[in-house]
Amino acid sequence: MDLEIVVINDSKDDEETKKICSDFGAKYILSGRKDTDSSWWRGPGKALNIGIKKAKGDVIIISGSEMFLLDNTCIFNIVQPVFENEKNLGVSSNSKDDIKGDFLNCIESSDTKNLDNIFESCIKLSNEIPFFMAISKTSLFNIRGYDEDFSNYAGYDDNDIAFRLIATGHKYVETECRVVHLYHHRFYDLKNDTDELDFKKVMERNLNLFNDKKKESPIRNPNGWGELNG
Repeated sequence: MDLEIVVINDSKDDEETKKICSDFGAKYILSGRKDTDSSWWRGPGKALNIGIKKAKGDVIIISGSEMFLLDNTCIFNIVQPVFENEKNLGVSSNSKDDIKGDFLNCIESSDTKNLDNIFESCIKLSNEIPFFMAISKTSLFNIRGYDEDFSNYAGYDDNDIAFRLIATGHKYVETECRVVHLYHHRFYDLKNDTDELDFKKVMERNLNLFNDKKKESPIRNPNGWGELNG
């Protein structure tokens, strides 16, 4: 099975990430977002759309940069349902969230003999939004990708695309695959009062947008989508 890795950097250019991509034969794309002092900026859906458009394959695996695959067969297994039927969404049968950082600490200390036990102790992660999901490229083009109206880091763009895929006749198909959403700083853990207030504003704005757009057509971005440097 041919595999292409596309890494989208939606921030400042990063020589270290670029070198890692080169070492592993991955395609590195700087999406062109310019950092500003504004508390409002575009969401990750724009960068994901650029990756979707640049990818050459018929099946796209959407994955966050913090997703860790425990099994060597994960990639192969998760795409099979989509090759069988483009209305299938390949998802993991066993997804976990490393909310406390124990799994990440285990990896960093090379204590691999305890990985399975620590994996089982992590909380369950929903497999119904695309933390790690295989989707037909045709399906993503049909709905014009992620809705680029969502802003900042506060989410609901992933809930929205999952809702739209299900609304257009797709269904989840679980596959034998163990994945972990590795620990990282969570924005809902912010301690600074101003940052917390900004986060709540963005979260509320995106939630309201998600609920309002449920009433609209699942085909979005009428003025174009996934445009590099757009």
